[in-house]
Amino acid sequence: MKMYCIADKAEIEVGFKLAGCDGISLVDKDEIDEKIDEVIKNTEIGVLIITNTVYNTAKDKIDYIRLNKRLPLVTII
Repeated sequence: MKMYCIADKAEIEVGFKLAGCDGISLVDKDEIDEKIDEVIKNTEIGVLIITNTVYNTAKDKIDYIRLNKRLPLVTII
């Protein structure tokens, strides 16, 4: 299983990429929602790491995933 990071700052994205984790930095709510949908559909991704700002931007969608989906495991940093 793979990990994927959605961050709001490029520095965080780069840090996770250096650790071997794919990721992207986004700020726009629509782009964040689209990327979350892509990650959920990808069965290879087992852990989704998001920053607190991304969580606050897409709180309802992420809470739904955390409560109703088995994978990916969502971790907020």
